[in-house]
Amino acid sequence: MKYPNTSYTAALSAFLVVPFAIRFLAPVMEPYPAVLLPAGVGKIKTAENQLDFEQTAIYGKAAGRDEWTRLVPSQFLDPIPPEFFPPLAQRYFGLSPRESGQSWTRLGFVTTDGRKIRADDVKNAKAWFRARLNASGCDDKLLRITEEIVTFRRSDAAEIAVRYQNDKLFELR
Repeated sequence: MKYPNTSYTAALSAFLVVPFAIRFLAPVMEPYPAVLLPAGVGKIKTAENQLDFEQTAIYGKAAGRDEWTRLVPSQFLDPIPPEFFPPLAQRYFGLSPRESGQSWTRLGFVTTDGRKIRADDVKNAKAWFRARLNASGCDDKLLRITEEIVTFRRSDAAEIAVRYQNDKLFELR
């Protein structure tokens, strides 16, 4: 074969056309496993010597004090992998502007997941969060979930600023 790389490229392209079509037509239906870039599913904005990185953070109110403590997602959410939390927070905690369970495709169709959140599920989730907050040394009545934009300096990776883009406070009673 004169050009073996051409046949490999054609085979790989044929293999990837189906996931690309699904991702293009309905982004929420992207097949797993997916190719994730260093910024995850988002983008990192750059300007001169600065990087803006979006992240979802969890805060608990320090027990006996009037200040918020940032919780480490991998410890607080265990056994839930921390990379699952941003989509869960957007969908079920109101950080996303769209309605839970609905997504628009590029062709204008609306897809729904058809799941309803029951009162027992909410009660169990609140109890689980209260137990996790107590284990973290925080007051078990309040939970704060934020979407933040953290600005870093490129040269030395120092954190310059944190801007809160979306901030939700939950009472867990």
